[in-house]
Amino acid sequence: MADGAEGRHGYAAALRVPIVRRLVGATSASVIGDYLGVGALLVMAAERTGGSAVGAAGVFAAAVPMTVLVGTLGGPLLDRVRRVPSLVSLELLGALLICLPLLIDGVPVVYVTAALLAGQRTATGAIRQGVIAEGVSTSHRPALVALSNTIDQGAQVLGYLTGAAIYLAVSAEAALLLDAASFVLAALLLIGIRLPPRAEDTSDDGPPSFSTGLRTIVGQPVLRLFALLTVLTATAGALPETLAPTVVPDDDRLTPLLLAAAPLGQAVTIAILGRTRVVTRPWFQLGHLGVLATALLLAAAAPNATALVAANVAVGVGVAWILGPQLTFLRLTPPARMAQVTGLMWASIAVAEGGGSLLYGTLADHHGISAAYGAAGVLLTATAAVGAMIARRSPPVAALDRELVAEAAGSSV
Repeated sequence: MADGAEGRHGYAAALRVPIVRRLVGATSASVIGDYLGVGALLVMAAERTGGSAVGAAGVFAAAVPMTVLVGTLGGPLLDRVRRVPSLVSLELLGALLICLPLLIDGVPVVYVTAALLAGQRTATGAIRQGVIAEGVSTSHRPALVALSNTIDQGAQVLGYLTGAAIYLAVSAEAALLLDAASFVLAALLLIGIRLPPRAEDTSDDGPPSFSTGLRTIVGQPVLRLFALLTVLTATAGALPETLAPTVVPDDDRLTPLLLAAAPLGQAVTIAILGRTRVVTRPWFQLGHLGVLATALLLAAAAPNATALVAANVAVGVGVAWILGPQLTFLRLTPPARMAQVTGLMWASIAVAEGGGSLLYGTLADHHGISAAYGAAGVLLTATAAVGAMIARRSPPVAALDRELVAEAAGSSV
């Protein structure tokens, strides 16, 4: 690994490593800019469609096909390119894309911009995982991935509010140009990253192709299990945000709290877990998934909106279980295939999240908020139980757990 600092753990040790500092800084600038831009595009889409909520929703809808396209068909290319120059180029491309609505009038350009930025985000995220796999030591990955996730959750709230506020209070130009500047800053921070020579793809399951990511996941029992659990989790991952506007239709004072509760719970939990080693162990991850299932069932039983805010915080605590699978994928995926596997997972999660939001939203419309939370809780309770049964009978899961225990014991000596 490029940083050469195995054994030391935690945020302070990780941030002493130059590549970690640059990745954290670039990720911060990039994701804050992403949400600034999306917040502005949401307002712009609503304005250009005469105040239509469907018009604003189109910004999110436009992102799904491009995420799937880049994540699946673009996979082989993402692992062949030079990682750092490609990241820099993608950030600069983002700066150009976000300016398109300033140059062209009309509604279609807003949706085209949202779609292209979704593709840019997918490619950037996939290649960034490759940089982490090649350049960051195993001991520093939990802290880096936890920081990145925490920053993303915080930026989601801050960026949406700030982007929309700047758009409304100042101008569209100010909001979108600020986003463009964040992309440029991210590019500048990435320029100084140096990676070791890339390892060749020595896997014996055939040459890289559009199916490489899928073959890599299916061919590794631990990845196969946690990929399935992650995608099933994604069906309910956005449930609190999806249902928040409809909880108290005649009094929206609690809506901001309902929207922010789950991201807050997730951010705090990930920040705590990022300092630990236990988060990498498969059995801890399965137990944490059970926390999410329980939280969803508690939300279904919430007697009022105030209680639901607390339940949504608990849901966020449970959703934070995804930190463990991210680290598992970084550990077990060959670096030469990291971007392909990451792209496929992002695409699968986007489809699952979009389909799940639509399904649970329809269920809530017809049978109430509690029915939607309850259905999600039942699904993930069954998911956690089946996952535990499979893991108990899986020698690779047991072997990975023993390996991680041995590593933790060795580094503490």
